[in-house]
Amino acid sequence: MKFTKVKILTLTLIASCVFLANEAKAQKNVIKTNLFNLAVSTGSLSYERAIGGKTSVMLTGAYTAASAFDVSITGFVISPEFRWYPGNKKEAPAGYFISPFLRYQSLELAEGSGLTQAKGTFSSFGGGLITGWQWIIGSGFVVDLWGGVMYNAGDVKVTQGTSTIGSTGFSGAFPRVGLSIGWAF
Repeated sequence: MKFTKVKILTLTLIASCVFLANEAKAQKNVIKTNLFNLAVSTGSLSYERAIGGKTSVMLTGAYTAASAFDVSITGFVISPEFRWYPGNKKEAPAGYFISPFLRYQSLELAEGSGLTQAKGTFSSFGGGLITGWQWIIGSGFVVDLWGGVMYNAGDVKVTQGTSTIGSTGFSGAFPRVGLSIGWAF
């Protein structure tokens, strides 16, 4: 009986390896992180999945814990994205792309310290359009360089103290740029 279980386990492992090897050749999935986010104390992770010969969908999640000029910001960002790769030679997820996206963020803000500290929350919804180029190098290393414009609309609600943190300009049009690295499989 043990011999049969070993055979089944071995065949299952071999079949899994063959399946994964074929998936690796197709490279329809990409996991990556934006290096520019690290400069502003933000960690992000994106998952992109090719859904057609020239299209893919991507979901990015990010967490920030940044501070500057006596204001600290903590919270998360979620951004779904659709990518279209119009080139004739490359297939998704590699090559030149155009990508509309949506963006939701929920942040907690703090300004000052001690008795004069003010706190607030900021939630926004927005979207935009980016364009860029994604390279898959060798057996799967990914470099994704992109830029565009986004628009956020939201309100700051002061929850403690009085503050000008609501006037720091979190709503409006902003540039959006990135340099991501990751792995395709």
